[in-house]
Formats: sequence, C-alpha cells, structure tokens
Amino acid sequence: MLDSAELSWRFVAPELAKEHRVYAIDLPKHGGSRPWQQPITQKLCEQLISELLDYLGLQRIAIVGTSMGAGVSIGYALNNPGTVTRLVLAAPGGIGARRRAQLGTWLVINIPFVLTTAAGYFARKPGAVRRSLSAALTAGADTPGFDTFLRLATAEASAKYRHRERVLDDWQLGAYGPCRMRLDFPHGRSGRANAVASRPER
Repeated sequence: MLDSAELSWRFVAPELAKEHRVYAIDLPKHGGSRPWQQPITQKLCEQLISELLDYLGLQRIAIVGTSMGAGVSIGYALNNPGTVTRLVLAAPGGIGARRRAQLGTWLVINIPFVLTTAAGYFARKPGAVRRSLSAALTAGADTPGFDTFLRLATAEASAKYRHRERVLDDWQLGAYGPCRMRLDFPHGRSGRANAVASRPER
C-alpha cells in the first residue's frame, strides 16, 4: 500500500545496474508520480510504459516487478511480446481466480470512505506504518536500512492522504470482484478490471 520505486528497489537496483541499464519507475500515484487525477487501470499503465520506452528510445527490455508492478508487467508482456525479453516477477497481482475471504474483502473495500479513512490513519499514525512495515519484512525492524524504508513509507502515507487517495490503488480495487477476481491473466480476465477501476474516486 505504501510503496515507491525508491523504497522497493533501493538496494536491488544498484546491484542490477552493475551489469545492466536500470530504470526504476513510479507508477501513477506512487512516489514522485503525483499529483495524478486519472484512475489507474491496467490499460493506462501499459500505455505509460509504452510511452516511456518511446521517450527513452528502448525497443527491447527485461522487466522486474513486484506485486502490482508485476501484475502490470504481465499484461504489458502479453500485449507486447516482441518488446519484453524476460520477466522476473515477485508476488504478482493478476494471478489467481479467487482470494481468501473474497466476498468479505470485496464488501469492505467498497464501503464508502473506508479506504480514504485508512489512508488518513496511516498518515497520522507513524507507529502504524512502522508496525505494518516491520510485519512485511522477513527480518522485521532488523532489516538493513529499516529506518530509511520507514521514512519512505511514512512519506508515501502522507502523500496519499495529502492527495486524497485511497490506501489501496485503483488497479487493486478494480481487480477484485465479489465472487472471483476480475483481473486474472491465466484465465484471460483483464478487460473488466479496466472498466471497474475507471469509476470515479469516492
């Protein structure tokens, strides 16, 4: 929820850059890609990647992604097979027909103001950000660079609240349906997520 390219790839990108040219990008409503008014859809993210590659003059790329970024990468690779040479994906979104507590999760994330209220909670409660970040990392608060990660995650929480964003992204919200995932690449389910995610923000 509170992620940016600088946070996720802070130590990985320099290692990769020893042998490769590396671009770590912030998808819309992440890190430096603010302010952003349009809803984030799979189609929009793929379009932005294409425009970025055109701007950089790149015709063939390998993509490394995690979570939402990995899910976006899958869709981009499927629609641009001649461009993507390799995919390295960690915990990708967009895979799996159902999630645990599917209906309950869908109901909660569709209650008005819940996700904007949650964004405000994290922005005002740095201790909650610390607990969440510590729980997400294998070594917890003992992770090398933890204080830096915490600073970046806290800044991301503040930015979400300041720009009146929900704590979960449009892309993630559009992926969820009441009975099964609307975004599930192995089963060819990708178009409906774009339409659902495009609804106006509450």
